[in-house]
Amino acid sequence: MFVQSIRDSGVKVANRLILDAMIKRADFWHKNNRQMDDLSASAKPAASITLENLRNDSNFVLALRKPDFQRETNQWTVNQAVNFIQSFVDGELVPSVILWQSSDGFIFAIDGAHRLSAIRAWMEDDYGDRNLSLAFFGGEIPEEQKRVAKMMRAKIEKVVGSYQTLRDKLAARHANPDIEYDLLINKRLKHIGSRQLELQWVTGDADVAESSFFKINTQGTPLDKTEEELLRNRYRSPAIAARSIVRAATGHKYWSKFDEVHRKQIEKLSEDINLLLFQPEISTPIKTLLLPLGGSASTLDALSMLLRLLSITDSSQQKKRPTLAEYEPDVNGSGTVATLQNCKKVLDRVSGNSAGSLGLHPAVYFYSDRGKYLPDLFLGIVYLIKIKMINNDDVFFKRFTHKRKAVEEFLIRNKPVISQILVQISSRARIDRVSDMLEYMVTAAGATEGITIEGLVTAARMKGSIIDLREKVAGKNFSEEGKSSIYIRQSLAAALKCPICEGRMEPTLSASYDHIERKQDGGTGDDENGQVCHPYCNTGFKN
Repeated sequence: MFVQSIRDSGVKVANRLILDAMIKRADFWHKNNRQMDDLSASAKPAASITLENLRNDSNFVLALRKPDFQRETNQWTVNQAVNFIQSFVDGELVPSVILWQSSDGFIFAIDGAHRLSAIRAWMEDDYGDRNLSLAFFGGEIPEEQKRVAKMMRAKIEKVVGSYQTLRDKLAARHANPDIEYDLLINKRLKHIGSRQLELQWVTGDADVAESSFFKINTQGTPLDKTEEELLRNRYRSPAIAARSIVRAATGHKYWSKFDEVHRKQIEKLSEDINLLLFQPEISTPIKTLLLPLGGSASTLDALSMLLRLLSITDSSQQKKRPTLAEYEPDVNGSGTVATLQNCKKVLDRVSGNSAGSLGLHPAVYFYSDRGKYLPDLFLGIVYLIKIKMINNDDVFFKRFTHKRKAVEEFLIRNKPVISQILVQISSRARIDRVSDMLEYMVTAAGATEGITIEGLVTAARMKGSIIDLREKVAGKNFSEEGKSSIYIRQSLAAALKCPICEGRMEPTLSASYDHIERKQDGGTGDDENGQVCHPYCNTGFKN
């Protein structure tokens, strides 16, 4: 019997299969689905389907859809998908699938999209890396997604056998009835020809179907908080923008209802922001300082981080960090474009090659000493930058640049302590506290006693003191985090430094070419008169 928790504890979210290409999406209200068709309502729907109904060209699959607001089909691990496919092929009890048919004939998966997708992935031999997925994601498949798909393919071959392998055995026996297989193979051959997946149907209009979806998906295996927030606010610009950014405008186009001008703007901005935040892909142990500002894009945490980031970058003098519910539904795409433009403008101050870019080194500012991405550190720093931009406070950026060397040395030396401070601050307050901590560091760097742990604790509004508890490893072998720590420590010590502010640089992410003797002072373009520096140091601080 197939019984398991969708949310395995201790399993990395990044190790989950991406099966989003197996079932297309559509709008519940496409072609006025509030109006029920009397003829379709009177027809008796199927009580079950077989594998033949799940072939790519079957009538059922051609009509099958997921609601456009449904979460991505990426919640199952390799083990969960293999266990389900094995249970189905071996004839064990599996849960039924709940469907709803719209007035124009689309069949929506209300509950069971992962089950249907897993079987289809097995039949198509596409676990997120083959033809259907390549077409769905515009040919851009992340390495992590390919790795998990390869793992899945190897395990299914070992535990069950590929669908094509079993079909070939069935065809061989059809051609030669004298061929004999063992009992397990015989059982599986019987089931792939006759096994049925039970169906249940929701009756009513699109409102009833949507209500059923949320009732079902908030019981048993509940929706993640971020998922539910995205679904309930799916027409608001941050929800559309977050989903477009995380996949670099590939996959399902949640913005497809907008006109072509807005669609193209959304896609271009999303691609640019994805490049700034999530490229290059991160792998462990860390063997490069070329780290993505936003961590990994292949996790649900990335969507959560993006929603918080977009709230920050949409801040104004009148409203700091608006909630999703405070946005009006975006009816024409202009709101989504504005949200993306605001985000891009702020990120251009954090990294990249634009004139105002501070070129913050990811390993210094956004990762722990052991290579773990710290989203609250990233968001808190971005929030401070946004506030200074709102207030046109260029004095802060000049002061930060002047004190940057001291700030970075403190960050690098005390990253374990900073990580402890973050853990002890409530999640709701972390962005504000990190912002306060960085402002304190910039101010204190110029004071007599300099930046201190005690001062940092005070800036974080914490009581008591923090003890630097660095965990000692008893084993003789280095862990993945240990290897990352060694690499980061040695690489930061030897990292290229900006000759103007003496802060660390990652030139691949952010760099500017400066005339040592300024052009207005007679400096020439001879390479001996040039130096690589942070863009802002060149254009905003020096000049």
